[in-house]
Amino acid sequence: MSESERDVTETTQRLEQSRSMLQLIIESIPVRVFWKDKDLRYLGCNTLFARDAGLSQPEQLLGKDDFAMGWKEQAEVYRADDRQVMESRRPKMNIVEPQTTPAGAKIWLNTSKVPLQTPDGEVFGVLGVYEDITERKQVEDAVAAERQRFLSLLDAMPAYVGLMTPDYHVAFANRFFRDQFGEPEGRRCYEYIFGRSEPCENCQAFRVLETERPEEYEWLGPDGRTYQICDQLVHDTDGSPLILEMGIDITERKRAESERLQFSKLESLGTLAGGIAHDFNNILTAILGNIGLAALDDKIGLRVQDRLAQAEAACLRAQALSQQLLTFAKGGAPVKKLFSVTELLTESTAFSCVGSPVKCETSFPDNLWSIEADPGQISQVFQNLTLNAIQAMPTGGTVKIWAENLALGTSIDLPLSPGKYIKLSVQDQGIGIPAEHLQRIFDPYFTTKQRGSGLGLASAYAIIKKHHGHIAVESEPGVGSTFFIYLPAVEQQAHPQPAKDREPLVGKGKILVMDDEEIVREVLGRILARLGYEVEFAGDGGEAIEKFVQAHGSGQRFAGVILDLTVPGAMGGKETMARLLEIDPGTKGIVSSGYADDPIMADFQKYGFSGVIAKPYKISELGKILHAVIREKP
Repeated sequence: MSESERDVTETTQRLEQSRSMLQLIIESIPVRVFWKDKDLRYLGCNTLFARDAGLSQPEQLLGKDDFAMGWKEQAEVYRADDRQVMESRRPKMNIVEPQTTPAGAKIWLNTSKVPLQTPDGEVFGVLGVYEDITERKQVEDAVAAERQRFLSLLDAMPAYVGLMTPDYHVAFANRFFRDQFGEPEGRRCYEYIFGRSEPCENCQAFRVLETERPEEYEWLGPDGRTYQICDQLVHDTDGSPLILEMGIDITERKRAESERLQFSKLESLGTLAGGIAHDFNNILTAILGNIGLAALDDKIGLRVQDRLAQAEAACLRAQALSQQLLTFAKGGAPVKKLFSVTELLTESTAFSCVGSPVKCETSFPDNLWSIEADPGQISQVFQNLTLNAIQAMPTGGTVKIWAENLALGTSIDLPLSPGKYIKLSVQDQGIGIPAEHLQRIFDPYFTTKQRGSGLGLASAYAIIKKHHGHIAVESEPGVGSTFFIYLPAVEQQAHPQPAKDREPLVGKGKILVMDDEEIVREVLGRILARLGYEVEFAGDGGEAIEKFVQAHGSGQRFAGVILDLTVPGAMGGKETMARLLEIDPGTKGIVSSGYADDPIMADFQKYGFSGVIAKPYKISELGKILHAVIREKP
């Protein structure tokens, strides 16, 4: 062998050794390695790469391209990356991309590629390495999905959630937070929420950094709504402190609590007012009865008649005051009748304006629906509203009252059930109501007037609520106020009431009167005698039953009985009527009480009574009810 041949052999051996050493090194690398020529055909790879390609030996890959390997979906993407690396002569690192294995499984690769160059700088191919990151990608996707579910949960919450750094930056804000206060955009919380240039004084949220204890408080936001806030100290993954703030909108709850408190006040007032008004109405019954008897005397002159009429009017105004107190009683139901509001409101509002510098204008359509309500209570509402308007216009003005039919559907912004309503509006030209007082005007005893009890609007509120209606107000200081009343309407039309006769209806028969007040029994005896009836008295239910049994046994039955509903310490009207009906199912009973809003008064027939009359009452009213009850067939 010549020396030149020996040199060639040695060189070849060294090259083979170098190639073997290079292949050994490549095989030792725990990642997939491949390299391609300028035409993007494979020049070589390690065994790991060959196995991913579904080959048993790296040599099987030589001369093939990506299309030949069956990677049809990714081949063009791979080749585009290869060309970019060769043309730019710059590496492309950490390319995360999918690949479908020959077995059809989808895996994820993290690939880096560099250009292959000769010593003189000519690019002749591309070298690539990649790592199978499928498991890591699955974990990352699972974490991302969990994070997205968590963020979706936070965004769906009907409360705001925010994270703030100790330097006041908003690190996170959920959708509720963003919807209420806008996008944080890396701003500080005092800029983001309040538009301030410096931190708020005495910031409660950042107190947790000092105390390291949760802080809970109510906060009135810049949107005018009230939030229940909970601030808590948490830590980031690197241990740095963060403030987690959660806020629940409790505006509606606060409003409901305020309304419950208002009803609680009304209930307390009702308990007190009920006892006072009961005794007061008994006294008024005696006074009004004696006035009525005196007015029926033909011997008195016109001057005395006029004085008696004024005294009667004063009694009726005292009755209205008593009824105003009774309106606060919880559970008191209105004594409802079918009527049209047109005549009632025209009279009641005009009466309220007498003697004042205010005139009243009313407007009611001819086709206005009727209502089934307590005429006395509804009249009281509008007298109170008219009086309130007069007091708001001390130098004079006009009170305008109008009505309209209203059919409410399901998409209404009112606390009312769908159906037919009458909407009544009372408008004044007064001083108006300041915004800070609007939420309290229906509270008992709340008043801004030097002369006023604070019961007028509160009683109006209670009456309308008991009629399943709604009352609201709009006001502008210096312009005036408008009250809106919604009352359920009925299909049936009310018939106009006949003119009242001066002379009361008379009758005949024996009447049993049960009342614990002697002054009531005395005046009632005179009234019944004037109306043509005989009368016997009982002080309580036990005595009434005894006299009823005696009369029934002797064949001298009572034509009717008038029973006081409440007798302290003894049997009252409800129990007495039940016993009398057991003795004689045909008994005609009239329930009477100073508790005008007692549920029994509103639903008297359910308890066996044939009629009802609230104290105090006029002689004509008693005559009418007796006439109707006694003539009624059992």
